[in-house]
Amino acid sequence: MTLPADIPSDLLPPRVRPVDRLGFTLFLAALVHLALILGVGFTVVKPAEIRHTMDITLATFKSEKAPEKADFQAQDNQQGSGTLDKKAVP
Repeated sequence: MTLPADIPSDLLPPRVRPVDRLGFTLFLAALVHLALILGVGFTVVKPAEIRHTMDITLATFKSEKAPEKADFQAQDNQQGSGTLDKKAVP
């Protein structure tokens, strides 16, 4: 029977020391972080331009009769007694 002391050190399997494991782990962590930093890209998305606006007025009272030609949209019908030729901006 051969004792481990009888085997020459050249024939023994290499031993992994804790320092070797730590160094290899730090190397792998650095590679993963580098791949994430260089691999992930960010872009700024330009918002779409608003092309259509809608005039909406909140009615303070409800009219029973709907106007023939409404100048604005509201949640209720509102008959006014305006004297302007053009619609006024609310």
